Amino acid sequence: MPIIDRLSSDQARKVFEKLIPDNSIRESVIEFFAVAIEFAHSLNDGNWNLNLDKNGQFVRFNTGQEYCIEVNSKDTLILCNRTTLRDIVRNRELPIIYRGHRKKERVHSKNIDEVPDCLSKTPESVGCVIENNLVVDFLQLLEASNQEFINYSIQETFLLTQSKTAHSTGCIKYFSEITGRKIPNPNYKISDTEFYRKQKENYVKAKRLSTEELENKIRNAKPYADKVYVLTVRYNRNPYLAEYVKRLANGICQGCKQPAPFYSKQFGEPFLESHHIDPLANGGLDTLENLIALCPNCHREKHYG
Repeated sequence: MPIIDRLSSDQARKVFEKLIPDNSIRESVIEFFAVAIEFAHSLNDGNWNLNLDKNGQFVRFNTGQEYCIEVNSKDTLILCNRTTLRDIVRNRELPIIYRGHRKKERVHSKNIDEVPDCLSKTPESVGCVIENNLVVDFLQLLEASNQEFINYSIQETFLLTQSKTAHSTGCIKYFSEITGRKIPNPNYKISDTEFYRKQKENYVKAKRLSTEELENKIRNAKPYADKVYVLTVRYNRNPYLAEYVKRLANGICQGCKQPAPFYSKQFGEPFLESHHIDPLANGGLDTLENLIALCPNCHREKHYG
């Protein structure tokens, strides 16, 4: 199968149909995914992802740094809390293979108490592996202990940056179509520095395209902009220093040495902006020696020229 477009709901549908050909089983598994996603989102709306494998080999739901549910063409893996699950499965013959890890070695057993924790960062975690043709009968049985696992992992571990970029909005759209309700996407909060760095990278990529390539990109673009939640860091700068350096400049830009281009509407004085020579974000000091007064054009030149 070619490399999967994680933004495409149609490709998500094709992957799921390949992994689980039976329509009834597939819809039940998707509903289980959807309920788990809604629960995780209610606890922390920016600390989970749904990973549609780029080669179409699996679909994996991650909460924090931990994998939570994974389906492949053979079986489904559901992470649970051992303490909660032990009471549920006690004295029952079930077609579940329990999974744990001893360092990097996988340990499997039909006895829940014979396997170590599956994930070191989540105590009492145990994996439940069930063949896809049998999984429907046990999804409801595992739901409560799966949510107990989610409750811990999403609040005590943290999603890796690369996991955020692996999230499949197309898969979420497909889940919404199947369940008949709007399944949420995560609200990832990135730093403003990271946001502007990504913006800059995208503008550089655009610069390298031919006009024909740009026209093709525009033609196929969606008409609305994605919403990105940005964790903004701001510095509480000394207003007295900023005012003093502008008074010292006396209306003359310290960059181009020309008079300020216009007068401030608020104060009726030449408009200049204070600029830190060594940026505060780089450890620069908020001192008179590190400040100059610039016209807007020179100020932008310092940042973007």
